[in-house]
Amino acid sequence: MFNPKAENNKNIQKKIELLEIVKANQFNIPGPKVSGIYIIYNLDNDKFYIGKSTDVLARLTRHKNYLFSNSHRNKKIQNDFNKMKSPESFIGCLIDEVDKTQLQAAERYYITYFEANIIGYNKQVPSSEPLIMFFRSFTVIFIHLLYSSMG
Repeated sequence: MFNPKAENNKNIQKKIELLEIVKANQFNIPGPKVSGIYIIYNLDNDKFYIGKSTDVLARLTRHKNYLFSNSHRNKKIQNDFNKMKSPESFIGCLIDEVDKTQLQAAERYYITYFEANIIGYNKQVPSSEPLIMFFRSFTVIFIHLLYSSMG
């Protein structure tokens, strides 16, 4: 039986989990040519975009340039950026360093897990690939964040 309250609680927990990841990584600026999964997080409304790149630093820089020149392809994120309260409202950071050969599956995992295509800015989930290997990687990150916040 569908329970809307339980579903809402699940979404709240995922947003809290994601915000903790963003806070832990907001100053984690990758070097050139670091491949992985990145996030652009809007602190004003808790919406987010999850993407992949073989050069996360360059990709985040392009997103920033598109947003500031009012030419981002994703109209939802552009509209929210135009309405932002301050430039610090948007945080872009690397959330998981991933081998180039695994980027597609990792991106799909994060978008699906955090429902970025439903409650975030992502338009859709990328094509399917095996996700099991990324469950382990994410679990390790989550456990690290959990223990680092306790100490």
